[in-house]
Amino acid sequence: MKRTLLGGAAAVLIAYLFISWRLGFSIEKQINEPLEQLKGSTPYVEVVSNTFRRGWFVSEQDLTIELFRNLAGASAAATPFFTPVQITFHNVIWHGPICGLTCIGLARVRTHTTFGPPLQGYLASVFGSAEPLLIESRMGFGGGGSATVSSPAIKAAALSNGARIAWGGFELKSEFARDYDSYSLHGAMPKLSYSSVDGSQIELNDVDLVAHSKRALRTLFEGESSIAIGRMSVSAPKAGGAVLNDVRASYASAVNDGYINMTDKISVGAITAASLNFSGAHFDFALNHLEADSLEQLSAAVRKVNQDVSRPAEQRSAGLMAAMKKPGIVLLSHGPQFALERFSIASSSGEASLSGTVILNGVAESDFADGADPKAMLQKLEANLDLSIDDAFLNGLPNGAKVAAQLQSFADQGLATHVNGKFHTKIVFRQGATTFDGKGFSPPPAPPPAPHR
Repeated sequence: MKRTLLGGAAAVLIAYLFISWRLGFSIEKQINEPLEQLKGSTPYVEVVSNTFRRGWFVSEQDLTIELFRNLAGASAAATPFFTPVQITFHNVIWHGPICGLTCIGLARVRTHTTFGPPLQGYLASVFGSAEPLLIESRMGFGGGGSATVSSPAIKAAALSNGARIAWGGFELKSEFARDYDSYSLHGAMPKLSYSSVDGSQIELNDVDLVAHSKRALRTLFEGESSIAIGRMSVSAPKAGGAVLNDVRASYASAVNDGYINMTDKISVGAITAASLNFSGAHFDFALNHLEADSLEQLSAAVRKVNQDVSRPAEQRSAGLMAAMKKPGIVLLSHGPQFALERFSIASSSGEASLSGTVILNGVAESDFADGADPKAMLQKLEANLDLSIDDAFLNGLPNGAKVAAQLQSFADQGLATHVNGKFHTKIVFRQGATTFDGKGFSPPPAPPPAPHR
């Protein structure tokens, strides 16, 4: 009986050894496939070296990439800000199927990062001996997995230019499906503060990020994401300071019957800046009825042109316009709509708000033919906007009286109404003409230039 048990245990051990060793090949393939796809597809990311050392239970990989290598040729203006940077990833890979105390999968990976000079020296001055970036990930059997990216907190650190930085660290957790057909992530950063030698300061508190997305059509994704900042403050010795509370931004997109609708919502709670105090602001807008296939083709065409960094920037710009033309015409011909759902700012006693829609109607390929009159496109543009401003809101502005007087002159001409302490007008642009409350409006001519002396 003992011999049978020992024999069975030995067989299981040998089988596990063989499975673990064989998984090393699958792990190497799954890691290297995205790197092969990266070659030639992303112009500003270059794989410098890639070495994989396969073991029985643990494998290791050293990968070095370079960012912004070709950016100088693409845009001379960007060169001072984006010099080439090398990053080396050292991956320690524990094979599955049992890849840790709480890990079941193809592998568990711990990634250590180092950066090329002078960035590594700069990070060492900030983080000391601590690793500035650590990545823990799990590779699933089906091709998906999960990852956690983290960075340690810094109480206070002096930078080489005399500025000081501190933060509470950050953590970003993500889960993704095979071929990244869907993903979700959640990140948090408790605090970040920066102060320069001239006394300028910026501080962010309670930053939280959430996103969920899935593939809708080839490279087109739909989903939702949001970012929240509990408090943001900026200040400068001469310009003064501003504090924004409860800053939130969200994005949502969905494909239905071949069209995608996108919605962005940005809001801010109480705002304090110099002599101005606002109780809140909103900027909510949407892009609706975007034909999904032409939109995906448009974005794919842009990426393809930008990948060819061998061409001068001028030629690439011309090629970009040519590549965008066909899918862009199709996209516009389906009547996309821009909706300004809410653009408002409020004080404790009043509010100013603007809402409405902008639509292109009846766009055809002939509108973009050689010799076509560009003014004809204006005939197909239609905008309907609704503007309201409370007297109490104007009274709280430094130049509010002057603005109120100008609005009153509009009301006197029948271009707006002033009722119950509120200015209101409906702005319509149709067939190349603009009306305010149904009355035609032509802006006054520009004053003649001053004579030369």
